[in-house]
Amino acid sequence: MATNDFPEKNALTEAVRLADGLGRRVSVVLHQRRNVLPQIFADTMALATPTRVARVRRVYGSERIDFASGGNIRFFAPPRTIAGDSADVLVLSDELTEEQREYCIPAIVTSKNPAVIQLGDLANR
Repeated sequence: MATNDFPEKNALTEAVRLADGLGRRVSVVLHQRRNVLPQIFADTMALATPTRVARVRRVYGSERIDFASGGNIRFFAPPRTIAGDSADVLVLSDELTEEQREYCIPAIVTSKNPAVIQLGDLANR
């Protein structure tokens, strides 16, 4: 699949803009790790400007992209792994159940400007 031809591009582009351009803490929450998280991580890296990326962490269970602006994008799958974390923005998979979505909301309660973005349909991945 071409990088500019994936359904989640708009949500991931916004996540990169918020983390890189505005220094926000973004958490991407996916319904499953296998097959989905590695591809979403790769798609996000393709959207980031390499010279603005300060650090990339690809350790299983702790994937993240840190930007020079101080913002970052962290990846969580399954949703229960976000417990105890905090963020300004949640990017949620459309594959999450209502109960899983509600489980993620406490992560943004301490943000001054919390936001939730829908990632898009991942069923074709």
